[in-house]
Amino acid sequence: VGEAVGARNADHMARHAPDPVRARLLNALPAAQRVLELGCGSGELAQMHKARHGACHWTGVDARPERLALASEHIDTLLCLDLSQARIHLLRSRFDLIVINGLEHLPKPDVVLADLQDLLEEGGTLVLRAENHARLSMINRIIEADLSSGTAADPDSIGSLDRAHPRLQSHAGIYKLLMDAQWMPTLVDNEPDTPQDERVAQAAHYIADAIGVQAGCADLVHRIRHFIIRAQRIF
Repeated sequence: VGEAVGARNADHMARHAPDPVRARLLNALPAAQRVLELGCGSGELAQMHKARHGACHWTGVDARPERLALASEHIDTLLCLDLSQARIHLLRSRFDLIVINGLEHLPKPDVVLADLQDLLEEGGTLVLRAENHARLSMINRIIEADLSSGTAADPDSIGSLDRAHPRLQSHAGIYKLLMDAQWMPTLVDNEPDTPQDERVAQAAHYIADAIGVQAGCADLVHRIRHFIIRAQRIF
């Protein structure tokens, strides 16, 4: 019984541990009057941003109603929206800051990013966090034939197992995705990734060199777990 209780407590702590990249995302957000956050979860980012920048109207979108129920204290407008079925431009509102809190969880990202063009005020900013699936710890999993991204599945959410799987996105792929949707991206911060074994890093470096990846580029990208990217509309 004691072991079972200990296991449940450990699982609870792991699921509710502070998000190590959230502070980096927060630091990348400018002051804003009207904010739209895709993937708002329980509203932690909204709470932290409002504490820094005073009052703003924050609209949070998430597909998980159980998380939105926890966000009502911190978010002004809550929308339970499955973007695999609905289009975000149906909001018909304008925002001076749009936040994508986890690009890897976004269904149809090319469609959503294109639709967001119509929701951003002139001079506004798009900021997103994106998991890097070209990092060393992911390469290690792929070699082991483990196709999970390392993101824990939520047992209370039917679709969480799918969200825990990688979309195989990398720095170059994310930039192309943004630019194809008419966004000009800039990397403003990142969360480092620590390899399980430096021999994996050496092997990855050797492979990158063998296929002609620019010297130094692989070393940099392979050691990043999350990208924090700021983007402006091209047109």
